[in-house]
Amino acid sequence: MSITKNIIKNIALVSLLSYATVGQAEQYNQQEKDIGKIVKELTYLIQVSQQLQYKYRGDKSKIKFNYPALIQQLKATRLATQEYLNQELYEIHKAPPVTHKPQLTKVK
Repeated sequence: MSITKNIIKNIALVSLLSYATVGQAEQYNQQEKDIGKIVKELTYLIQVSQQLQYKYRGDKSKIKFNYPALIQQLKATRLATQEYLNQELYEIHKAPPVTHKPQLTKVK
């Protein structure tokens, strides 16, 4: 009887582990989709920033917004996020993708 009990316990344990793994995979797939949405939003923000850069290209103010720095930052963040999504071997990341810190204003 103890052999039967051990087999039943092992089957139950395997079932629980399988269920937990499936739940984690579903959660990860949803997270991956959500991060993909962020990439799309970053692409949109890059486009809007480029449009604003073009719109205000003739600004003669002493202090101007640094659109190239903003665009560079957004592109770097988008690239790092895409690389994260495209990794085949997933590793634990202790921090979000590295960012650049250019000044967002220029003084003439």
